[in-house]
Amino acid sequence: MATYTQGIHGKFTGRVGTIVGSSWKGKGVMRIRPSSVTNPKSFRQLNQRARFGLTTRMVHANSVLVRIGFQPYAGKVSPLNAAVSYNLQNAITGEYPDVRVDFSRVMLSRGELAKVRNLQAVAVAPATLHLQWDDNSDEPGARAGDRLMVSLLDAEEFQSGVHYAVALRSAAEASITVPLSWAGKTVHVYAFFLSELALNSSVNRKQVSDTVWAGSLVLE
Repeated sequence: MATYTQGIHGKFTGRVGTIVGSSWKGKGVMRIRPSSVTNPKSFRQLNQRARFGLTTRMVHANSVLVRIGFQPYAGKVSPLNAAVSYNLQNAITGEYPDVRVDFSRVMLSRGELAKVRNLQAVAVAPATLHLQWDDNSDEPGARAGDRLMVSLLDAEEFQSGVHYAVALRSAAEASITVPLSWAGKTVHVYAFFLSELALNSSVNRKQVSDTVWAGSLVLE
């Protein structure tokens, strides 16, 4: 953008060819009109839009947990944007129009805290999910009071049942009640630990664990 005090015939507004004239704070302003995209629907653009759209839907469905789990890696961007960037590069496969989520590689959190070991999930009627894991409170940095965070991701509609601090690490098991309307849905089960030291403060890398995927199951 350039400013000027007197054009060939004084100040002007409007467009002449690729030059656009306007006024800004009393000054004459000229800028070059960007050239149009010759093919706004190229394969590369369609592929990138599909990948980005799929990632964004998945991350925002888990926004409550992602804001915690990706807080240590946010930097100058938001935790949601950090999660989109990571999962776009690591959890999306295929090419347009067959772009898919590799659910085994989805991450809702990243950190150095000891993660959930041997996580198992079983659907129990009525509308209950039972979780079991190993009590690894004796691992370096881990604490018996670390909280388990859980997400149940509906892969068809990209909705999530988010469950905050459902149990302590030392409990080694927990039962989660799910809405009756979710009966028959296939969900992917994700979990991570949040340190008891981070419950009322900003989360650093040593206070959150990597996400663990327990596979998918059909709710009863």
